[in-house]
Amino acid sequence: MIDIAPSDAATYKGLLSAARELFARKGYSGTSVREIGAAAGVTKPVLYYYFRNKEGIYHELFREPFANLAAFLDEFSNGWGSATKRLRQFCCRLHFLFCEHVELVNLLQDFPPGTPSLDVEDYYERLWETLRHLIHEAIEEETFEKGNVEEKAALILGAMYKASHGRIWNRESGT
Repeated sequence: MIDIAPSDAATYKGLLSAARELFARKGYSGTSVREIGAAAGVTKPVLYYYFRNKEGIYHELFREPFANLAAFLDEFSNGWGSATKRLRQFCCRLHFLFCEHVELVNLLQDFPPGTPSLDVEDYYERLWETLRHLIHEAIEEETFEKGNVEEKAALILGAMYKASHGRIWNRESGT
């Protein structure tokens, strides 16, 4: 991120907001720099002042959410409290992160040709490892039913992903 004067912060945030909405609706390849600028109420040169190119704005959209996810995973790597309590808090907080950034989560589900690559593998593996570890600890504490840890982790993440989509669908339909 570049250093931004407070007076320019609204323009910068407006560009990110416009890009997020357009990428979510039309995809990366279906969105032009001109459309992003128009949706934010600025010209292409203004967009290029803040971001070198369309790929730069795409990467910037993920910078803060990935930093939040890393901090979240660091927090749950520390073993405070019972595993069951930590697992419940992990699920609640991860669901909140999914809902807060659901448009970006959707973009991560499919990388059509032309979409810039993002280094998500480390985050994805850390997320799975943290969840598997919490489930394993809860099973050892005998507060979680014995069974296949991978399957339990997949069920938990699948349910949270589905729930986050439900919030967006309800918001779009007005229900």
